[in-house]
Amino acid sequence: LRFMLSSAMLLDALSLVSLVIDLSIESNSYRGVASLRMLRLLTLFRIERDFKIFSPVLSVLIEMSAQLMATLGIAVLVLSVASVIMFYVEAPSNPNFRSVLMSMWWCTTALTTVGYGDVVPETGFGRFLACIVAFIGTGMFGLFAGILAEGFRESFKKDR
Repeated sequence: LRFMLSSAMLLDALSLVSLVIDLSIESNSYRGVASLRMLRLLTLFRIERDFKIFSPVLSVLIEMSAQLMATLGIAVLVLSVASVIMFYVEAPSNPNFRSVLMSMWWCTTALTTVGYGDVVPETGFGRFLACIVAFIGTGMFGLFAGILAEGFRESFKKDR
């Protein structure tokens, strides 16, 4: 009885109940009840308990947090500076850059290399700046990936 009331068992039971309720609903009109699907994410706790999958990831994130935060700070700085510069370059001739926040939206999509195309620079200098921002964005993600890879390498080296 004590085992049945443990937190792990209660999470598993809650996850199973949400699955049964979800499978028994045939109508799409019960959207609130369908949100119970998210409770199935609780099974990730059971997976972690049994296989310890997330522990190495968390330990690497904790160990490399200083480097990751420094990189995040650089990314925020690049985002802010590039957004303001792009605003001053494009705002006089491009109505899509009507505020610094719209420039930040453009800069976010450019830095992450998503590039939705809803806001694009039209001037020559704006396009040149866009090229630089896109290259910096690629480098930023490479920097994050390199820091995490180094953390995993050190973690696996310690385990051996």
